[in-house]
Amino acid sequence: MKNKLGLSALTLLLNAGLAACSDDTEPGDPPPIEESETKELATTKNDNKDDPNTITDETVTYKTIKKSKATEPITSGPFTLSLQSTSSSAEFTGETAEFYGIKNINYVQVIMDIAHTTEATDTFQGRFIKIITNTGEHIDPDITFSDMINGEVYGKVDLTGSYVYVLQNSQPEDIKWIRVLIDPPHDENKSEIGEPFDIRVDFQ
Repeated sequence: MKNKLGLSALTLLLNAGLAACSDDTEPGDPPPIEESETKELATTKNDNKDDPNTITDETVTYKTIKKSKATEPITSGPFTLSLQSTSSSAEFTGETAEFYGIKNINYVQVIMDIAHTTEATDTFQGRFIKIITNTGEHIDPDITFSDMINGEVYGKVDLTGSYVYVLQNSQPEDIKWIRVLIDPPHDENKSEIGEPFDIRVDFQ
């Protein structure tokens, strides 16, 4: 039961970020989310129909405070990335609050679209992606709430990941920009095949 609660909240958090980011899709932006993800979004209950920035079910309420547009695609080695981000808050209730041991969090969520453009087997260093905020926080992703892309990537493939960074000394409305820092990719011989990513994302 506890695992189900955790998975439910994680899925809703991911969907909240995808929904917020997909609102601003423009020509030249990354492709929309896959059909399977769209169906999952469509089945998410939302009791706040008058507030498109709030998503609620019986266990948690997510509120998007600020969001960014998609960054221009950035390439390092065989990987091309595009990012969108939100600054948000989450309020847990009942058994979900008990499961996580917290009632609310403020956080930055980064939705990352990655294209691997060769048939080779390469490694994307996605587990320890740090961000720096304009408020001076240096934050590692929260493993509990993130759906990370990490490890070996086989052949040409498109991937989407979600990275959640819990704010310690800032409020979501304080976030004006973040820098996303990613180590360079490696080939199957553990050799670097690109430059580190240092991507600035501006919030509206």
